Amino acid sequence: SFALTCPLITKNDGSKFGKTAAGNVWLDRKRTSPYQFYQYWINLSDTDAQNMIALFTLLGKSEIEELKQEHEKAPEKRILQNKIAEELTTQVHSKEDLQNTLKATASLFGKTATIEQLKSIEKALIIEIFQGIPQCKVQREIWEKRSDWVSFFSTDTNFEIFTSKSDVNRWLKSGGVRLNKQRIDADTSIAAIEPIHDNLLILQKGKKNYALLQLI
Repeated sequence: SFALTCPLITKNDGSKFGKTAAGNVWLDRKRTSPYQFYQYWINLSDTDAQNMIALFTLLGKSEIEELKQEHEKAPEKRILQNKIAEELTTQVHSKEDLQNTLKATASLFGKTATIEQLKSIEKALIIEIFQGIPQCKVQREIWEKRSDWVSFFSTDTNFEIFTSKSDVNRWLKSGGVRLNKQRIDADTSIAAIEPIHDNLLILQKGKKNYALLQLI
């Protein structure tokens, strides 16, 4: 008989890494999608990344040490987290799943992304990625008959991303509102905005605030 054992794996906060802990990670893509799987490793703390790159990847010791040294020089680049996420997503799922995840992330959140890039992402993947981000469903008739953006974002939708009509107006005037990567202001016509896959609108306020609107 043969057995393979290892010490209990814990995270930086002292909680154990396992299926009984909150925020568990599954190998089954139906329970944890490739995108969610990739994001889990990307969001590791620096301390956890230092430990887990040796536990969960098949990289050699010398390569791991080099990566750690690079990471210490520029921790903001998250070199260890990116390497772990790439290695494990490829091992558990596939190289194609990794590429789809990287493409979707760059297209949805990249500074230079275009509407053409957004349209190339599968609809189901966009909806999945925006789980946990403010979402709103709006009757298509309301969207098509919209009188102005201020009323639309403050009255016709229930987005929590804006706090009031004056907040919407302030962001529109500052140029900080985008729909499907297109900057909009009070004078932007509805005809100028093209829904993705016929009914998806990605709202962005500033650099980091996102929301998803679905026309029904």
